[in-house]
Amino acid sequence: MVIIRQSVGSGEEWYVGAMTDWDPRTLKVDFGFLPAGGYLMEVWRDGPNAHRYASDFARETRSVTRADRIRIELAPGGGWVARLTKER
Repeated sequence: MVIIRQSVGSGEEWYVGAMTDWDPRTLKVDFGFLPAGGYLMEVWRDGPNAHRYASDFARETRSVTRADRIRIELAPGGGWVARLTKER
């Protein structure tokens, strides 16, 4: 399951989150919900050893627009979260 929420107030900040049970999953996220323009996406995701060590995570950043679609890989018991802020 993927959950998307817009920040109250500015409207230029979004949060996207996903988690799974004890089954690994691959999910797709469609950024068509974003208004026009570019957004900086900060991601915290399961690291390569998250299936053995729950505290293993990776942080990355990239630019996205409403045209982007990405795949996310969730480790067993894992999760994924992103904060999107309008690029200026």
